[in-house]
Amino acid sequence: MHPTVELVQIDERTGRGLRATQLISQGTIVWARDELDLTVSPERLSQLDDDYREILRTWAYLDERGDYVLCWDNGRFVNHSCNANVFNPGFEFEIAVRDILPGEQITNDYCSLNLEYTFACACGLPECRGTIQLADLTTLAPHWDRQVTEAYRKLHSGPQPLWKYVRDKDAAESAWSALSLQPSASLRPYQRLAGKLFGELLADSVTGSGVSEH
Repeated sequence: MHPTVELVQIDERTGRGLRATQLISQGTIVWARDELDLTVSPERLSQLDDDYREILRTWAYLDERGDYVLCWDNGRFVNHSCNANVFNPGFEFEIAVRDILPGEQITNDYCSLNLEYTFACACGLPECRGTIQLADLTTLAPHWDRQVTEAYRKLHSGPQPLWKYVRDKDAAESAWSALSLQPSASLRPYQRLAGKLFGELLADSVTGSGVSEH
């Protein structure tokens, strides 16, 4: 996690969560998957005892390959919000899609994490959807992709202490360069994911860099 993020008790209902101790500017990498994160395949999961499976289903997320990823650091304490402030641009890290103020909670939308179950949300925000389900992805993907693209253009606007942990730096740089050269280009990680999960053509053809034209 970003070094200016701390683990705190949010409230009795929510439990623990993460808050920013300093301003985290839009476009800053807030979390990056690294070599210490535990990856468990579905096959391996089926061989585990119920207690272990429950831990993974509670604390891990599903990557695009269908593997469970259990963060070794405080990344596993990121809570859900229907107005999340961090999203994945498609390169196994998450960026701030808007400025995150000191004291503000770090949140993502669990629907963006290949959600396996439906749950009732109690975030209390005006945007709260009430029930969170994977199918929400089909309608929310274009909005999230616009947020991610706007933020990603600022990838090199400030310090990035987590850049050293980015796995595929070439792909991440290529996407940033493409956005810089093509004002109308867009990252579309969630529209591609929705198309993959639901068999719908929600995005135009994309290049190897993960960038497409509107």
